[in-house]
Amino acid sequence: MPLVNIPFQNINASIGVGDILYYSTPTNLGTSTFDATDISNTIEFGVVQSVGTPTFSGGVYTTVLGVLYPATVNSPPTNALWSFVKDKKVNNSSLLGYYMQATFSNNSTKKVELFSIGSEFSESSK
Repeated sequence: MPLVNIPFQNINASIGVGDILYYSTPTNLGTSTFDATDISNTIEFGVVQSVGTPTFSGGVYTTVLGVLYPATVNSPPTNALWSFVKDKKVNNSSLLGYYMQATFSNNSTKKVELFSIGSEFSESSK
């Protein structure tokens, strides 16, 4: 599998190593000036191996992603619409472990109220 470095402008800061990168070929539906695509037109490109430090130039941030992709994947068009998903094995919505501690602090000089705090847990040791 080849590794390619792709520069992205103003990419979502939450992208990380292990995320799966997709691209779609845009189509204009004729009813607006925006490009659109369809899920059937979306292709898995590869897995992010590295995320470079963003650089600022010309009013935009550019981040270079190192992406490992199968040689069988076609090269994306220059006007591709890019998206990514988190690896569900690593990024799940539940906390694991036996102990949790939370600290809430208020640095405001004005009166504030904490409206609600919620948590969810399930016993995992049995």
